This record gives sequence, structure tokens and C-alpha cells, in this order.
Amino acid sequence: MGWLGVLHFPDGRRGELLVEAKANIPELLGGAATECKAADVSRERIQKALERAAQAIGARPPSIEAWLGPLYQTANRLAHLYFLREVLNRPDAWLFHILFEDDTTFKPTTRAQWKQALSEVDTALGLPSPVPHAGHGACRSAPETSRVASSVTALTD
Repeated sequence: MGWLGVLHFPDGRRGELLVEAKANIPELLGGAATECKAADVSRERIQKALERAAQAIGARPPSIEAWLGPLYQTANRLAHLYFLREVLNRPDAWLFHILFEDDTTFKPTTRAQWKQALSEVDTALGLPSPVPHAGHGACRSAPETSRVASSVTALTD
């Protein structure tokens, strides 16, 4: 699940915060369903954009196909971060992954398991450590749907 937040700083600057939340490792690692499905000209355009983003952040993937495969969602978020910062010249843009620990609704994941999975993603995509302007954080568990719904309702009153 992803969100885009608009940041307002006390000095008047504005920025963007791309937030991606994952509750378990299969969500992070993706699969056939998360591969780039574009074909022909669209795929070429996406591949070139991913190549530019990879180069800009210092990634050295084994091949750009790694960025178009099951980890395409992560690669796409990194490309959006690159686009905001470098193409649109928005220096106050960041990407942040929220990783839920011990979510009992599907596959509980420990902090150690998240660290291992993140290492696998970094290796597969050839990412530098750390990725500039991107980070990860862990929460103890995913909020219950009813609590989220009541929170959203309270914010809109």
C-alpha cells in the first residue's frame, strides 16, 4: 500500500513523502503479479526511466531486468523518488517504507526477518547502502481495520 504525503516546513518549504507499507515479506518481494506488465514502446520507456533512476542513485543491478521483475514495485517507487528530486527539482522528497512486525492477520514477520528480506532486495536491485533519501521503519503490528476506519472518520469530522 502506498501514499503520498505533502510536507509543510516551518520555513515555508514544501516537500513530498512517498510512503510504502508492507505487512509481510511476500508483499515486499513481490512475484509474477508485481512484475512490469507493459509491452513494446511503453516497456522501453519504463526501462529507460528505471535505468536513469538506477544510475542516479548509484545502483548497480545485475541487469535492468531485475528492476522490471518481481521487485518492480520497489524499483518504481525509487524511480518516482528520482523523478521528484531530479527531474522536477524537488529536493525535499523522500521515500519511506513502513514495515509491520508481528502482524497476525497473515504472516507475522520479525525484525530479523525484515532485515534479511531488505538485504535480499538491496542485493537483487544492486542498491547502494543506504539509498539516498530513502529509509525503512518498523512498527510492532498493523493497526486493526476498525481502528483505522474510526481514525479516518475522526479526521474528517
